[in-house]
Amino acid sequence: MKDPRTGEPQTYEVLLVEDSRTHATIVTRMLRVSSPEAQQVFGRFHLTVRTSVAQAQEFLEDHRVDIVLADLNVTDSLGMGTLHAIRAAAPETPVVVLTGSSDEAVGMEAVAAGAESYLRKSEASPPLLIRTIHHAIERRRLTGKLERMAWYDEMTSLLNRRGFFRSAEEMHQGAAANEERVMAVFIDLNDLKVLNDTFGHEAGDQAIIAVADVLANATTSTGGLAGRLGGDEFCALVPAGDGPQPFLDAIAACLEDVNDHRGEPLSLSLGFFVGHAATGDLDEFMRIADNDLYAAKARKGTVDGPLIASR
Repeated sequence: MKDPRTGEPQTYEVLLVEDSRTHATIVTRMLRVSSPEAQQVFGRFHLTVRTSVAQAQEFLEDHRVDIVLADLNVTDSLGMGTLHAIRAAAPETPVVVLTGSSDEAVGMEAVAAGAESYLRKSEASPPLLIRTIHHAIERRRLTGKLERMAWYDEMTSLLNRRGFFRSAEEMHQGAAANEERVMAVFIDLNDLKVLNDTFGHEAGDQAIIAVADVLANATTSTGGLAGRLGGDEFCALVPAGDGPQPFLDAIAACLEDVNDHRGEPLSLSLGFFVGHAATGDLDEFMRIADNDLYAAKARKGTVDGPLIASR
C-alpha cells in the first residue's frame, strides 16, 4: 500500500491494548514487515502499546490511529466493557478484538458490539493479522461513508433530519440527567423563492449553504448541534444555562460576518424555546420552537439586524 501523497509505503498507526508483555511482543513481531516488496503490498505498521483502558483512552485523546487491536481482558477492564470504552474514546476508529478465548460466541458478541472483526490469539499469524487489519480499516471506511449518507445532508454537511433528531435526543437526555436547560431552535431562510427566481437556483443553493455555515459556526461556539430538515428549514439544540441570548448573539454575529462578504444579504426568521430538559421531551420542545418560528415570521421577526423572537 502506497501513500498517495508521497508514493512511499503507507504507514499505519496501530494502538495495541494488551497487558501481556509476551503477547505484545508477538504482535510487534507479526507486524514487522521488513522487505521493501512486502511493504509496497502491505504498508508499514507503527505500533503503540498500552496496558490498560485508561492508558488507551489517554493516548486516544491526543493521537489519531488507524486501528485499535484490543484484548478484552486487561488490567482495569474485563469483557465487553473494554470494547465499549475504546469505542467511546475513538468512535470512528476500527477495532479488532484479539481474544484468548476459544469460544466463538465471544468474537461474535464483540462484532455485534461494534468491533470490525476479531481474531483468536492462538490462530494469529503475520499474514492473517495483517489481512485482518486491512479488511477492518476498509470496512470501517465504507461503513463511515454509508453512515454519512444516512445521517448527514449532502449539500450542507449538516446533520439531516434523521441524524439531527438522533443526536439531539441523546443531548436532551444528557441535559435532563444533569438537570440542565436546553434551547430548541427553528430557523428559516427568508425569501428563498425570490432569490431563486431572480438569480437562479444555483444562487439559492449557495444561500442555503451560507445559512448552514452560519448555523454550524453558531452552534459550535455555544456547544450545540445543528441540522437541515430540508429546503430552507434548519434546526438546532444548544445548552441554555445562561438563557437564549448567547446563541442569539452568536447567530447574529455569524450572519453579519457572512453578509459582509455577500452582494445580496441573507435574512433569517427564528423561533425558539428554552426549558429544563427534564420537564419535557425533545419533540415537545421542538414543536414549541416551530410554533414560535411561525409567530416570528407572521410578525416579520428576522435575524438580519434587530432580532425579534419570543421567550
